[in-house]
Amino acid sequence: IGVVSGTHRYSGIDAEMTIVIIGKGGRSEPKVLKRPEVGDHKGPHIEVFYINTNEDLEELGAVELFNSGEGLYANWELLKVVVDKVMEGGLVSSSYWQRWVFPAYGWIPHGRSRLFFTGTAFLPSQTPWWLEDQRALALERNRQIYRWNFPEGLPACAKASRMDDLPKDDHLPGWHEKSFKVATASHIVRKGLSLLLGEQRKWTDLDVESKNPGAIFNELYSLDTASADDDMPADSKAKRSRSTGLGSMSEEPAIDIAERLLKPVTAKKDGGCYWEDDVHFGRMLMQGCHPCFLKVCHELPPEFQYAIPLSASMLRHGFSFQDEVEAGRMFVCDYSALKSFLPDPQSGTHGCAPVCYMYLADDPKRLRSNAVHCFLPVAIKLEPDNPEAPIFTPPESADDNIWDWHTAKACVLNADAQYHMIVAYWLKTFACMEPFVLSMHRNLSTMHPIYKLLRPYFRYSLAYNAMARESLTSKGGMFEALFSLGDQSLNLAIAEYQNWKFEDFGLPSSLESRGLTGEEHLPDYPYREDGLLIWAAVVDYVRDYVNLYYHADQDVKQDKELQNWYNDSFKTGHHRLVEEKKLTPEPMISRDLLTKTLVYLIWNSSAQNTILTRGCYDEYGFPAIRPTMLSEAPPKKKNTMTMESFCKMLPSRGDTVSICSFMSWRSERTPLAEPMLGAQMEEHLMEPDALDAYDRFQEALQTVQRVLVSRNDRRPIHYKWMLPTNLTNGVAH
Repeated sequence: IGVVSGTHRYSGIDAEMTIVIIGKGGRSEPKVLKRPEVGDHKGPHIEVFYINTNEDLEELGAVELFNSGEGLYANWELLKVVVDKVMEGGLVSSSYWQRWVFPAYGWIPHGRSRLFFTGTAFLPSQTPWWLEDQRALALERNRQIYRWNFPEGLPACAKASRMDDLPKDDHLPGWHEKSFKVATASHIVRKGLSLLLGEQRKWTDLDVESKNPGAIFNELYSLDTASADDDMPADSKAKRSRSTGLGSMSEEPAIDIAERLLKPVTAKKDGGCYWEDDVHFGRMLMQGCHPCFLKVCHELPPEFQYAIPLSASMLRHGFSFQDEVEAGRMFVCDYSALKSFLPDPQSGTHGCAPVCYMYLADDPKRLRSNAVHCFLPVAIKLEPDNPEAPIFTPPESADDNIWDWHTAKACVLNADAQYHMIVAYWLKTFACMEPFVLSMHRNLSTMHPIYKLLRPYFRYSLAYNAMARESLTSKGGMFEALFSLGDQSLNLAIAEYQNWKFEDFGLPSSLESRGLTGEEHLPDYPYREDGLLIWAAVVDYVRDYVNLYYHADQDVKQDKELQNWYNDSFKTGHHRLVEEKKLTPEPMISRDLLTKTLVYLIWNSSAQNTILTRGCYDEYGFPAIRPTMLSEAPPKKKNTMTMESFCKMLPSRGDTVSICSFMSWRSERTPLAEPMLGAQMEEHLMEPDALDAYDRFQEALQTVQRVLVSRNDRRPIHYKWMLPTNLTNGVAH
């Protein structure tokens, strides 16, 4: 018997471990495998034991291990058990020798027993008769452990308000960051920025080259932390009372300057992507960290037609903006629904609910960028429902107030930040996904082929969701402290959830709902062009895999575990929408529907989650372009903004540190991340046909990788987040 313990600190034990082997011929007598020894190893730790028995258990199907619970390191992380049947004395005979592998990838708590099945996948109807009871008992145990909770107005979730409330199998292994708050606070310390945490003064200078006190590039990205307090009045040093959502910080240790935050892409002048640039603003909406809000404009209101300057250098010759609307070259980002959730101005935090119109302009002489087309903002109204509110447009001459325009663009991206982090990121890729993850644990046996397919993509989802409930959406959490909507953030999520459809998880349906199927004239929309290649590869893989186990639609209908998982996900997990007839899931009666469902879940857990996360710091890392909160009210008139008033509108220095550090941490790749291209699946898939399907998937991704690398070589700015080598299999990045 080969026992492989976990790879993380304290994943071994110094307690006794007892094993029972279950086979067609019955159960073995309990055998003690493990004697006390130190558990503080970093594994994987492999031990081999020999058991002499006269019992012939015939074909093996499961092992049951009991942890005596004695000793300092009493919990045990088990990766797998390998059982070889050999002749007396350990001799190996080719005619007699047999091997069974029992994947575990879980913890055995002290004083508890766990049952682990063979790695062979079985549909419920194919389960060997002598394992049927064990399979049912294991699922019943999971239903006792993985329990539902029903927050008001939102999808159901696991009954866990923090990660430690979950079974240890679902913890983030080896992490000291058990919440987003702790992770962000640790990141601040590592980057040497804790002296700025809680600082309420505002930035006074946005110049990239400035070394003046109060210059953001001076204090946030480059100089020693000691300079942060050099120009601080004595009374200001005590004014660090506003909540940052992070809690208190201990005294900061000395940190090398090189560990400070890197200058984000938006703060650099090279490559034409300086934060003031309209071309870069357009790129962020089309290929930034939130590329899934942009829509085709089907009608341009008259007030905008008259307000937009008809610049000959922008419009195609002989075309009006209405002509360009009909030609599919006008686009819109409409955030007016935020109006119902804007904060009370007396709170000291401000926001707006703008609408922004974008135009695809020809640029054959490459005057604006190094491409023949550029995607430009042409009109912004910060109060769409107010007929007296001004419409901001790009400056036409050097005499125009450039800070009006910078302010309008920053307000648009402030609104976009609310939708990006609260709706697209948390609600749709975390909260709306959790019912499918929790239901998988409750209804699909670890022997089920669909469990084995989804497990790598759902891994750590429950932990991240619990951390989000504790740190992001809770009272006094990071959404409330660091975003414009403050304590209304959750209400926005609740309102948006009322309109959620399962099809929102699908890339093609998302593109179709926004009119971006390719009939418009965007020459390069990487989220679509690159994403559809990844989507096609996932579809082919899932279809091949499903067809291995379900030979006809009838097999899908008769799979009780699958039906329970699917129905429980919707009717329990999204019960409010189902009961109110806002969500009507199709009956799971065909292989095609099963394939589509699985593709939606895999896409949302992997590619979509990566896209919304990994590029965050490039944009949020410089608050002048994408501030998550506004400290002053947006302008209500033109020609009122200056650099000084613009800086006063931005988050304070302390809030900037918290925001930038959170986004920097979320953008980094952690050791837990499994790349979509190159991940090993042998721990999940053991049948040769299933591994062959996965190998074909990997080959398809390698082809996509080559195509996308070639595309990026022709792009002004590389869109790297859709590269298969950058995509991760689940929410861990």
